[in-house]
Amino acid sequence: MEKVTLEKINEIRKSVDIVDVISRYLNVVKKGRNYFAICPFHNDTNPSLSISREKQIYKCFVCGEGGNVITFIQKYKKISFIEALKEVALIGGIELQLDVKKSVSVDPKKQVLYDLLEDATKYYQSALASSQLAQDYIQKRNLSDAVLHEFRIGYSLDADKLIKYLKSKQYREEDILRSGIAIETEQGELKDRFANRLIFPLQDLNGNIVGFSGRIIQKSDMAKYINSPETEIFIKGDTFYHYYAALNSIKKSKKVYLCEGFMDVIAYFKSTIPHAIALMGTAFTKNHLKALKYLGVEVILSLDGDQAGKTATLKLAEELEKENIHLSIVSNYDDVKDADEYYTKYGMNAFLLKVQNPISLFDFYLQEMNALIHIENFEERKSFAKKMCKYLANKDLLEVDYYVDRLAEKLKFSKPALLQLIDQEKKQDVEVKTNFKINQRLFKRNEKILSDVLFQMIHSKEAIEYFKDQEAYFHMPNDQYKVLAMYILDCYLENQDFQEADLYSYIANLSSQDDEVLKTLTNILNTHEDQPIYTFTYFKNLIYEINECMSLEQKIEALKEKLRFSLDSEKGEISNEIISLNQILKKKKYGIK
Repeated sequence: MEKVTLEKINEIRKSVDIVDVISRYLNVVKKGRNYFAICPFHNDTNPSLSISREKQIYKCFVCGEGGNVITFIQKYKKISFIEALKEVALIGGIELQLDVKKSVSVDPKKQVLYDLLEDATKYYQSALASSQLAQDYIQKRNLSDAVLHEFRIGYSLDADKLIKYLKSKQYREEDILRSGIAIETEQGELKDRFANRLIFPLQDLNGNIVGFSGRIIQKSDMAKYINSPETEIFIKGDTFYHYYAALNSIKKSKKVYLCEGFMDVIAYFKSTIPHAIALMGTAFTKNHLKALKYLGVEVILSLDGDQAGKTATLKLAEELEKENIHLSIVSNYDDVKDADEYYTKYGMNAFLLKVQNPISLFDFYLQEMNALIHIENFEERKSFAKKMCKYLANKDLLEVDYYVDRLAEKLKFSKPALLQLIDQEKKQDVEVKTNFKINQRLFKRNEKILSDVLFQMIHSKEAIEYFKDQEAYFHMPNDQYKVLAMYILDCYLENQDFQEADLYSYIANLSSQDDEVLKTLTNILNTHEDQPIYTFTYFKNLIYEINECMSLEQKIEALKEKLRFSLDSEKGEISNEIISLNQILKKKKYGIK
């Protein structure tokens, strides 16, 4: 594994804030000095992942996972430390020249499909120029060369040519069928599923071609669009149209427009807005939500303007709101259905004026209120008022003051009554709690000694130097504690001013196999949360007890071995000595000094 200096790792780690980065993946709530979230590393129901902005580390009080911002991304995305380091460097704007190869190898059977569909895409692109029918449609829809290049749009000439081309590239019929690009006739012949259609390649979140959507371009009774069936590599619920190609623009603009269809995304691109993506006519899934949360940018909903589109907008907006994703909404498209039709009818300038001035979710609720409730029905008005007050309970004072006046006017309720409802909602907010409490009595004396020693070493140069002088490392009875002690000593040699977050980086960079050591480190930090650093006198006593306990244990083990081969006349004396030493050891381990 490629190594990076601890100094460079620290520079990258300090370029970002751990709370901001983890918030891209998890719903984070502030509680006291720290932040809490549902832990993604075990089946968590009550937020038990604690994130410290002060220390720039996270730790779960239940499963024991812990680390810094780099190791979080490493574990969350199941990638190597170096890959995670590169992602954090990208977020923090730090240059990191590394040849990073994905640590997760691609299944060869899947790689064949990626290669096959990439070759098919190139074929469709080249075939586009040879079809006059396709060229006429492109001209009619004002699809420029820039659009064709950006979206890799192609054309399928007929049912046979692509299949012949793929076979000439030595692809097996079995793989052609597995890719979803072909259908098999009753005679056993393979035919291009997308024959005589304009082709829109579909990419996964990593930029691999995983399928296609084909649009009919002449009058026909056939379906307007057909998509690849779900395959080993194509899952609709994991895919956005144009996501990968738009990533750089999304990060630069810090916003993403979410549309319903391909042509909507293309309308945005033609209007100089390349950071638009589409759902491809499928339901919004948890994986879609995860991908949007990862972006860490404002999401602007630009779904269809019909009633089905408005209903979908509200549902999707509420899901984004729950995850604390900043969102806004492009208001209705007047007398047309969607972004593509609006661009076609009114032109680019009107389109930009519309989409660059989105409204808030609350404004959208008020705009669509008459379609959501019967305004003359008191119970429906009351229910709607409670829902809006719950929404406003999480907003700042100026937003509340602005919106509550409009709500009172619309619903015919008094402003004081609505403000009282908002206050009630605030009081009902459930405080984030953790189930885990460390009970020091449960710690065996020996484990507590080791834990205290290592905690002191993490925070004290004097402790490290004394630990080395006394050669306590050689007397430590616990493997994980002993390995962690070695990492602390080595990290200290490289950076005498290391912090907790630096130690996580040091261990993870050296070995991706030391999860148990990292958990031991997290456990030590958990048990000493908010505790002061011990006195040096106490630390010296701990070192003394480690050496004494270990010495006694070795004597006892030697006597037990001797007992196995001793004469009957010697066994009584040896047994009494073992009992005596065990009593002394028990006092040292479990007694209070």
